[in-house]
Amino acid sequence: MESNMKSIVIPVLLTLAVSTLALGAGGPTTDALPVTRPVPGAPAPTTTVTAPRQETTVAPDSSGESTSSSEPAPAAPRISSFSGTSDENAIAGAFVGMATGGGGGRASPDATSVFDEINSLPADELGRAIDQMSPAGNDSITRAGRDIGRRQSDTVNDHLDDVRIGEGSGREGSGAGIPWSPWGLGIFNDTIGPLPDTGENYHSRSLGASAGLDWRINSRFLAGVHLGYTETRLNYTGSSRGEIDALSYGLYGAFILGDGHIQGGVDQSDQAFNNSRHIKFGRVARTATSSHDGRGRAAFLSGGYDFAFGAWGVSPMASLRHTIQKEDAYTESGADSLDLDVDRQQSEGTDSYIGLRIDHGGLLMGVRTTQRLTAGWGHNFNTGGRRISAGFSGSGGDHFTVTGPDGDADGLELSGGLTASFLGFTAFADFGYSRAGDTRSQSVMAGVRSIF
Repeated sequence: MESNMKSIVIPVLLTLAVSTLALGAGGPTTDALPVTRPVPGAPAPTTTVTAPRQETTVAPDSSGESTSSSEPAPAAPRISSFSGTSDENAIAGAFVGMATGGGGGRASPDATSVFDEINSLPADELGRAIDQMSPAGNDSITRAGRDIGRRQSDTVNDHLDDVRIGEGSGREGSGAGIPWSPWGLGIFNDTIGPLPDTGENYHSRSLGASAGLDWRINSRFLAGVHLGYTETRLNYTGSSRGEIDALSYGLYGAFILGDGHIQGGVDQSDQAFNNSRHIKFGRVARTATSSHDGRGRAAFLSGGYDFAFGAWGVSPMASLRHTIQKEDAYTESGADSLDLDVDRQQSEGTDSYIGLRIDHGGLLMGVRTTQRLTAGWGHNFNTGGRRISAGFSGSGGDHFTVTGPDGDADGLELSGGLTASFLGFTAFADFGYSRAGDTRSQSVMAGVRSIF
């Protein structure tokens, strides 16, 4: 019996010893579990294995210690729950409706593909991608079209000032007593202004020519007609482009009573627009192109008084101008589900100007010359951004509305010029600069008019 007890006790003691050593070394592991021999008459041993917990290591906190969390990683931002500016939210909602068939239609494969791509973008790129879907970038093209009418009014008003400047007491007008006087000029303009939401600028360049015919009815009245052509090219939001070709025409007149004067004019420009809106985010890179027509109308009224001090002249002046810009509806092509249907647009603006002109006349090497400098302040009465209605071409007619950038209320305007009269002609050149908020513009104008 003693041998039987030994055969039972000795294996049990060995098992306890091995288990004690294993616990002292860090406990049992799933890699090396102890193997025991069954003991006759004893219950079979059981082993419990606990699966390791998945943990996420978080960067050290302010105390320098790392922490861990079992929270799942945040999901990628989705356009369906995106919250940005009111314009971005309107665009995102319209696109989600189209891409998911929310409007009752069936989403196109391209819309679904773009939807998946934009949902994979990092959070800081999602807003910029939505901005590229907006028609508000084309607001810079509308502004450039409206500026054509403004510059045409300014050109005519400056022309009347140059013709009239010699009518004051003690000075001889280069056109005094002449019933007819044709004129022509060329003008270059460079403008840089801000775009909405993007933090970027648009940049436009215009090159044009105008010609007209003055008719001096009598010593107090002057009337005329003009015709002009302007090409404008602009860049906006990276690789996007715009072109405007405009034909302008109008009537103008002046009433001169002693040293005082009132001038005014009306004109219209027929415009052809060509746009290329570039879209690039993630793996999406495409260009939406469009063409449409527009019309701009402008009217101005100005007045002032010419003080003469020998060869010097000082002329305080003020003016008021109103512009109306209309554009036909258009549909883009080339960007598949990101093409836009843009509704017909109309915008109006009224601005005022008050300034002072100083000129000096004399003879230089036998040529009669006049130097002039003008400084003034302009005020825009319509500073609110215009509302633009558009929709994705594949949305089944569901449109959204965005707001263009606000205009700048006030701005400084400076100009200087030189006139020289010889051999029956008067040549002139002017340089102008204006700054209103973040929009700045420079222009150069040169031309000639005849003296019959």
